[in-house]
Amino acid sequence: MLDDLAVRKCLTHAPKSGILIWDNIRERYFFFSVVDLALMPRKRVNRPINRNQPDIKGKWLINLRNGKETQSLDTAIAHIRHYLLDLDTVLYETLECYGNYVDENIEVGGIVRNPSHWDMDVQSTR
Repeated sequence: MLDDLAVRKCLTHAPKSGILIWDNIRERYFFFSVVDLALMPRKRVNRPINRNQPDIKGKWLINLRNGKETQSLDTAIAHIRHYLLDLDTVLYETLECYGNYVDENIEVGGIVRNPSHWDMDVQSTR
């Protein structure tokens, strides 16, 4: 379970960041990059809380298998460094849908795009 506000703060203030989760039952780390957080399947829920008065708190129910799993903090940090080195490729050069996420099936659809389509797009938007 992730806090919705924590994810929004990552997206807003630290686009090169992510969330590292420690699973104390399985004694493993799971890293989710900002890109993963934006694209992976999830279920969002509002959980009731009662601090000073009744309220709700946004939560994400996620599948930990969609994160990068490691057994040590050193390995998790090494993976984060690798992610940062590949970030430009992920953001600017990967044309297909990014990521292989559990509980998601990416289908092929639409018409084949040809160079004439891009020329038409450029002419109509500039």
